[in-house]
Amino acid sequence: MLGHRPRGVSHRLKNEIDKGLYSPYPNKWLQRLKLALMRLFPGYVQVRIYQNFEQAILNLKLKEHPIDPLDLSAESIPTVLWGRPLLPEHPRAEYLFPILPLPGLSEAQPVLISSNSLLPAADSHPISPVILAALTRSCTAVSYWRGAKKLNKQGGISTVISGTDKIPWPSISTAVWKRRGPYLSYRGKAGEYVKLFEYLFVHKILIAPSHDRPSLLFPGASRKEITLLGGKELDNV
Repeated sequence: MLGHRPRGVSHRLKNEIDKGLYSPYPNKWLQRLKLALMRLFPGYVQVRIYQNFEQAILNLKLKEHPIDPLDLSAESIPTVLWGRPLLPEHPRAEYLFPILPLPGLSEAQPVLISSNSLLPAADSHPISPVILAALTRSCTAVSYWRGAKKLNKQGGISTVISGTDKIPWPSISTAVWKRRGPYLSYRGKAGEYVKLFEYLFVHKILIAPSHDRPSLLFPGASRKEITLLGGKELDNV
């Protein structure tokens, strides 16, 4: 339920690996990933892709780390943000570090830049086409979630742009969770979260390991999964 297996990513990885192209030579996937990111997060003018998070901070000469938009107050004007796909009314920043549904790949860190005046002198780092292809597919995978609507299609890449509230998110227990788009913030007692986590894990549902971080709601979740997420059966455990 946390997007650990984005649709089509395994197939895309296999295709690129079968070609034997592991080295970071110039390839078509760099530009494709840039386009996919700019369609996923509209309003940015450029994309740079670095070898990792630390290199991104260093090359952009940033003095602060990204802030989670879910933690922002209404009055905040951030300089650097994490980018959360499908978050309604996503705030804009000078630099956006997108969180993509492909955990475990730390060999590339995309950054979206809001103005040409903020562009660094150096271009993107050379990255293996295997990594770039997987990240590109993960960008498009969010629009293929079962039950979600394709809101736009341009240049052969399905996109999720504005109107994320049009996606038919399942109704979830408001006593346990606060939902913003697909993101669930825990509203229960902190001491009860461990019990809920273990209970859901036994039922093959993975939520955030900590009560103060958001979990992800899958648009095509079954009625049983929604009931389990609500924790209604915990009293009987």
